[in-house]
Amino acid sequence: MKLAEEYGDTNVDDDDFIHVNAGGRVVTANRGTLTYQKGTMLEALFSGRWEKKIQRDEYGHIFLDVNPTCFQE
Repeated sequence: MKLAEEYGDTNVDDDDFIHVNAGGRVVTANRGTLTYQKGTMLEALFSGRWEKKIQRDEYGHIFLDVNPTCFQE
């Protein structure tokens, strides 16, 4: 629990909307959608466990250095 408090946010909900800067394109998605497939990298990244350590852009959006078209589809 200590690591979760240090690196993550224990107060997240599947209904949260998350703004992701995917390679320069901002995409808004529901946390539940991004974490639907358990055991995946997306589930780990958006579960809230790493909320305080995720790289963000100048607007506070989570930044992913990915192809925006591939991420959105």
